[in-house]
This record gives sequence, structure tokens and C-alpha cells, in this order.
Amino acid sequence: MQISIADITTAFPGYRVAFVVAEGLTIAPERPAALDALIAEREEAARAAWGGTELSQVPGVAAWRAAYKGFGIKQTRYRSSVERLLKNVLAGRELARVNSFVDLYNAVSLAFELPCGGEDLAALSGVPIRRTKVIAFALAGTFYGLASVLAAAQLGLANAEIGTGRLFTTVTAVVVGGTSLMGGQGGVLNALIGVLIVAVLANGMVLLGIPPYLQQAAQGLMIIAAVALSLDRSQLRIVK
Repeated sequence: MQISIADITTAFPGYRVAFVVAEGLTIAPERPAALDALIAEREEAARAAWGGTELSQVPGVAAWRAAYKGFGIKQTRYRSSVERLLKNVLAGRELARVNSFVDLYNAVSLAFELPCGGEDLAALSGVPIRRTKVIAFALAGTFYGLASVLAAAQLGLANAEIGTGRLFTTVTAVVVGGTSLMGGQGGVLNALIGVLIVAVLANGMVLLGIPPYLQQAAQGLMIIAAVALSLDRSQLRIVK
């Protein structure tokens, strides 16, 4: 089913929607204590306001159920986000922890009985995400096959476990090259530089006769250092 904004405004003249574009947004890995207190306050306020009330009687929920009904959608099968939030809170459960940003707009949603959400600007900007993913996985599969051929040629044999132990080295190289584990940052050239750095260090440790377990420990320390230095790169472009 495809619905245009014209269909919505015709059926519901009072419909309003707002967009907030956030660029350079950094999401803290831990939820601040102030946000914990705010969410707890919003939960208690919702229980005080709507405790013992049928969800269908809550104005914000009733409006969305009416909208679903107007478009021929069974409202109890596909519930709006605010209805699900209220249902959990009124049942005595806390709001689920996702991340600080999502938790914050869930608190706003709960306070105003208003569905809020976040979307990737790439999709909204017209980037063909599905095609991009297919191309990315196709290229990855091609390089996996090439790497398998090279590994088999190097060892003179082939088996299903020929790549065992290489994943950790690969992750180390990618992170050292500047790719953020939080997503949104990285590049082919950076990854290549990371591979060269890790390969040179690994070869040097082998030549020095360092035991394999110490080599893995060194790679782990490199990952920790790289992640610590790249935390400021985990910036997301989100539209709410």
C-alpha cells in the first residue's frame, strides 16, 4: 500500500507532522543520569494520568486508531509506537533501553502521546539503499573468493577452516584504519592503510619470535587504542 501526503491531509485536515534534522549528532554509549531521571518522571506521569484507563480512551492513541481505521488497517494488529509505549508503561514495565537518542524521543513521545521516530538521511535523500547493499555484498563475496584462492595457493591445500583466526586480524586492520565500530565512518583507502600497518607489525612480531598469544594480545591493544581514538567519529546523520 502506498499513501501520499495528499491522501492523509484530505482524510484528516488536522494532521500535522514535524521534522527535525540533526547533523553531527554524537550518541553517548552510556545513558546520562539526568536522562534516567527524566524517563522515570515521564513514566510516573503517564501512570498517574492514564492508570486504569483503556488505551482506546487516551486521546493520542484514539487519534491514531481512527487514522488506521480510515485507511482500512486493523488498528489492534498494527499499533502505533506511542500505544505500545503506553501499554508497557501502564503495565508497570520500564521503557526499553536502546540508546540515549532513542530513549530521549521515547520520553517525549510518552509525555505528549505523540509517535516519534528516527530515520537515516541516506534513505530519505534518495540513495538506493537496497541496490547499494547488493553491490557491497557482491563485491565482498568476490574478494572472499579471491582471498580463498590466494590462501589455498599459499598453503598448498584447501579446507573449510583455512580462514580460522583471520577474522580478528581483519577487524584489527579495519579499526586501525579509522573505520568506526559505531558506523558512519570509514573508507577503502583507510582500510588499506590499516591492513598495511597490521601486516607490517604482524610480520615484525613473527620475525622477533613473539609467541602467537602475545601477538593476539598486541592486536587487541591496537583495537582498544584505535576505538578510544575514534570515538569522536561515531557521528550519525538522523532525521526525527
